[in-house]
Amino acid sequence: MDVHRAAIMNCMDCNVDEMDTKNRKVQHCEDRVDSGVDSLKEDEYMKIVEEMESLTLPNPSANPKGMCEPWTQEVTEDGDTYLHLAIIHEAEDYAIQIIKQCQNDPFLNRQNNQRQTALHLAVITEQPHMVDRLLKAGCDPRLVDQSGNTALHIACKRGSLACFSV
Repeated sequence: MDVHRAAIMNCMDCNVDEMDTKNRKVQHCEDRVDSGVDSLKEDEYMKIVEEMESLTLPNPSANPKGMCEPWTQEVTEDGDTYLHLAIIHEAEDYAIQIIKQCQNDPFLNRQNNQRQTALHLAVITEQPHMVDRLLKAGCDPRLVDQSGNTALHIACKRGSLACFSV
C-alpha cells in the first residue's frame, strides 16, 4: 500500500521503510535538483562557454587610488568637486591633472547639486578640448542634469559646433 502511495505521488527517491507515522506520508531521501546543463545541445553549450570566456572584469590594479584619495571626496556647498571647479574657472592645467589621475573612475561622473557632471560644465563653458579629454578618460555622455539634458543636448541648444563635433 505504501509503495502504491509512493508511485501515485510520483516520488522518484522514496524510502518506504522511513514513513512519517503522524501524517502517513513517505519521506524523501533527497531533493532532486536538475541544473539543465545536460539538456543543452553541444553547439548551445559551446556558445555559452565562448560567451563566458569573453567576459572580462575590470582590473582593480588599473587604478589603485580610485575613490580613496581624500581630495576626491571634497565637495562645495553646491556639490562641486575639484574637477567641477577647475572646469568652471577654466583652470586647464588642474583639470588635466585631475583627469589623468581619474582615468575610467566613477569620480569623473560625479554630479553636483544641479546634477551636472564635469562634462556638462565643459560644454557650458565652451571648452571642447576638455570635452574631448573627459570623453576619452571615461566620462559617461548619457548622464542628464536636473533638466533632463545630456551634455550633447546642451551643446545643441547653445549651438556649440565645437563641443558638438567632439
